[in-house]
Amino acid sequence: MMSAFPYRLIERFFANVAVLTGGWTLALISSSYFADPESGDPDIIRGIRVISVVLAVVIVIFGVIPAVFVKERFVGTSVMSQSTEGLWNSLKQTFRLTPLWVLVGIIFFHFVGFGTVSILGQYVNIFYVNQGAIKDAAIIEGWKATSMFFAAMVSLPFWVWFCGRYDKKVALAVVLCSGIVNSLLNLVCMHPDYPYLQLIPAIFYAGVVNAIWMILTSMIPDIADYDELETGKRREGSINAVWSWFIKFAMTISAGLSGFLLQWTGFDVALGMKQPEEVTRSMLLLFSLLPIAFLLITLILLRLYPLNRETMGQVRQQLEARRGVL
Repeated sequence: MMSAFPYRLIERFFANVAVLTGGWTLALISSSYFADPESGDPDIIRGIRVISVVLAVVIVIFGVIPAVFVKERFVGTSVMSQSTEGLWNSLKQTFRLTPLWVLVGIIFFHFVGFGTVSILGQYVNIFYVNQGAIKDAAIIEGWKATSMFFAAMVSLPFWVWFCGRYDKKVALAVVLCSGIVNSLLNLVCMHPDYPYLQLIPAIFYAGVVNAIWMILTSMIPDIADYDELETGKRREGSINAVWSWFIKFAMTISAGLSGFLLQWTGFDVALGMKQPEEVTRSMLLLFSLLPIAFLLITLILLRLYPLNRETMGQVRQQLEARRGVL
């Protein structure tokens, strides 16, 4: 049950490196390195173009490495001798996996809930907390990313221990409830008089989001084992394809909704850095409260998840008796 966690630690380390890098991007593109030579003001558009090209090259290089060097692990002969199954039939069988759809729903609603307001959080930082001072807000975003990086790496061993002591389903419920607490903290800590106070919910959120990703992705192999016991076939490819597709779908939905959400607050581009108080307050309320609604949905879905530690122990015993230890 716990064998997947060391790999998740490595995965989350590199994910947090990306968060750390992205957090300082706004500070970099609004710095003097990309200043307009005539006015001296930051040329943010030019900065974004340059940084995007650099990041694209890095993503391509590191994206190819796993495809070249990572090899699939086979154990025994039962998997190696498994007959080839058609794509559509494999997907049809995968679609019948109720536990998979519960996890897909949890990650989908979590991602939409927080992803939709993630960009809005930067607007709250710039226009509400820092009153339009984008350079000050950019520096705070950088320190938020830095604090989140260290908080995430410190908290991950705790969640590994917690999941070893308690059922993953229990651990996930605790994490989702912690996400609700995090959102409520934003109402208090996003304050114009104390701009750096927002580091507190950022640190809290770092532990929450890393635990959610680590726990949910460690539950995918459980579903593969459950499916193998039912069908006699290993279907990790189809299961991960469905899982990944819905994550990408949630990312797309979040990106699209974030623009409508900003427009719904009454944000007016023509007003520049001085937005009305009612607009910035609407930003704060949506940023803080909207994720809670989606987290409540994930908690309802979690109650429907049928696999627990006892069930998976029985599944593992039957599989190992059939095809050996994986």
